[in-house]
Amino acid sequence: MVKEQIASALAETLGGALVAVAVHGSGVTGDAFAGLSDLDFVVVLKGVLSPTTSAEVAEALDRVSIEPYAYLQATYHDAGHPEPSIVPGAYRRLLGDSKVLHGFEHSAASLRASGERWLGSLSDLRQQDIEDWSFSTGRRPRQLRLVLTRVKPTVRAVLVVDGVQPLDAYRAPWPELVAMLNRTRPGAASRLSDLVESLGDPDHDPHRSAGIAFALLDELTRS
Repeated sequence: MVKEQIASALAETLGGALVAVAVHGSGVTGDAFAGLSDLDFVVVLKGVLSPTTSAEVAEALDRVSIEPYAYLQATYHDAGHPEPSIVPGAYRRLLGDSKVLHGFEHSAASLRASGERWLGSLSDLRQQDIEDWSFSTGRRPRQLRLVLTRVKPTVRAVLVVDGVQPLDAYRAPWPELVAMLNRTRPGAASRLSDLVESLGDPDHDPHRSAGIAFALLDELTRS
């Protein structure tokens, strides 16, 4: 499988500097969209990644087919400086000691604080995305993926504001997020359901998907 191949490539390249590898997000919750979603990893090292090793990792990973995912995303951490990065129940250890990864798990408090920071930055990000979308001819798929990276963290942060327990909101896949949102914001839930349906269509129209995403983010930002 893709995840195991990535972990193997990291182990071969990083050697003794590698402490642990975990996959998290949609690659674990099972709600990735083929050709659009990324595959997220947490990589824990002894120290930090050097430019030379970065190039070696890049060459190794270029030899791995990552389909059906659109691209890979990794967060590197120094084992000596744990910080919240993964959500309990929404990640899977691929290599290393699980006790090490526990030091990088979010708590309810850290997820709540992360959501508050995200909502505080969303307005500027959203406006920049709107402006960039208008001139993204030739890079629509890439720009759509960027817009979509705003949706899930926004929905989750809003759900926490609405009273959902942070750990429940941050490990829920799309269908559960729609159901949770429907309890307090049925209009936004309907838009989110439309977006999920649109993205699940292999022949989806990127303009329609982006339009729904922008409308959803606008509604959640104003409410």
